[in-house]
Amino acid sequence: MAGFSTIESALLWLSRQRRPSPLQEAWLRRLHREMFGQSWRWAGQYRTSDKSIGADWRQIRMQVPALLADIAYQVEHRVASVDEIAVRFHHRLVTIHPFPNGNGRHARLIADVLIEQLGAPRLSWGGTGTPQGR
Repeated sequence: MAGFSTIESALLWLSRQRRPSPLQEAWLRRLHREMFGQSWRWAGQYRTSDKSIGADWRQIRMQVPALLADIAYQVEHRVASVDEIAVRFHHRLVTIHPFPNGNGRHARLIADVLIEQLGAPRLSWGGTGTPQGR
């Protein structure tokens, strides 16, 4: 895909997904690989060392599935607005910091996938534009 950034490549991949599965662990990892696989050979693989941010690396394989289950519960029972659920998802995923790099960009995109799946427009994430109805 000459001329495409890794993020553009990931967006193209996303556009071809019939049913994105942002709350499935394998899909979450695949999205990271699609976003950064052209840059980092370890893309989509959880980190294996501690960083100055994030959960203990040995806890990632337990915390990510727990997060996904919790967000699935929140979605099913609509415990908060769609926006709030997406922001909670993003925040907690960044807090876990499952990958060596690219966590913020990945968390924003996967939260956007979730929010669109729930019928709402993507968040602006602090950009200059504000999605309709917000």
